[in-house]
Amino acid sequence: MLTTVTELHAARERFNGFRFLDYRAFSLVDAHRQLGMHVRAQVHKILARRPTELGGAGVHTLLWQARDCQATLARRADDPALPPPLRRAVEEYLACLQSWAEGAALDEFQHPLLEGVPALERALLLQHDEGGCQTGFYRQADGSAILWHTEEDVEDVPGGHFDALRLARFQVDDGQGAVEIHAFIYPDLLPGSAFAWRSDGYTQAVDSLHTRPFQSPIGGLLANCACWLSLRLGTAVDLGELLSALQPFYTGYAINALFRKDGRVEAHQYEFAGSYLTHQELSDQPGSYLFQANIFSDPRGAAARAMECVTIEKWRNYRRRLYRTRRFLKEKQKGHSPSGDSLDGDMAFLYKMIQSRLGGEWAYTNPNMKAQFLQRLSAEDSETWLGSGPALPRREGLLVL
Repeated sequence: MLTTVTELHAARERFNGFRFLDYRAFSLVDAHRQLGMHVRAQVHKILARRPTELGGAGVHTLLWQARDCQATLARRADDPALPPPLRRAVEEYLACLQSWAEGAALDEFQHPLLEGVPALERALLLQHDEGGCQTGFYRQADGSAILWHTEEDVEDVPGGHFDALRLARFQVDDGQGAVEIHAFIYPDLLPGSAFAWRSDGYTQAVDSLHTRPFQSPIGGLLANCACWLSLRLGTAVDLGELLSALQPFYTGYAINALFRKDGRVEAHQYEFAGSYLTHQELSDQPGSYLFQANIFSDPRGAAARAMECVTIEKWRNYRRRLYRTRRFLKEKQKGHSPSGDSLDGDMAFLYKMIQSRLGGEWAYTNPNMKAQFLQRLSAEDSETWLGSGPALPRREGLLVL
């Protein structure tokens, strides 16, 4: 099924599966309160399940990180060494997180392991995320770039991390004109931790990294916080500078960012965990690509050696995802792509690639894939393809914006 529309809200009745949440009429802080109210029931189910799964020791560790994260954020908001836009965004993040916690009524939830824990700390506890996804960039002949991303989550159970396809829409204005933000939403996470895009062209998709516990004598942040901040700021602060200023991190992520700069389209991949930060930039050479799948891209690098914690079996399966992607793209370079070599054909080819079931449970289209996202960005315009996954077989479809 292919549906073409110019506005997300126009597709509500014609594109079954996604719940479109339009919060443009609210300030960003009030919008997070509205979002919290919308996901309240599912968040309470998650809070009922997660402490029991973690046990007392696990909850204690995450609560300690949450408290330290809150204190670190407060210090960052007052740090004159940080760029002023980043300091303001950190303050705004704390305000939005508090508003979201109030909307979700986190202080009303009762659990013996959370007794006496304030709502804001409960909210930060929920931001500890270790999901799974795949993300890549492809450079086109005209200098445009395409980001592709599949959103995966394995918890299709009551109280699980995923319960519905949600896409929220926000509006911000920093004095340069209104900017709309679209973000895929997990009920327990703030916007920014999955895939998202802005009307000014900035786009990001996030993959978690499997990392070992990290202790910091100077305080640390959950990686999830950086994803909200990077989405909020777009290109107002260089992403590498943002991540360097916020280090260290208790958890690990890869942020894949696509944006316009100085008349060209740039694509960057940042992997960060602990005090480590690595970076790759998509080449200008047509046909070049980058790919990320939940493990550090450089297996011999210092970050991987110091921080990565994953079984050899899983690591090999993640690497096989890279090998399969390489094979797909080599076939395209050989001219074997049935969609041809046109710019439109590139999008069609990559869409077909992420429909592949090669690899079984580790394929692009695997039983845990919830959503698929492609964004083509040129110097003048952008195109968004959005679809549900095979985990929701009655909701399959593709929305082109």
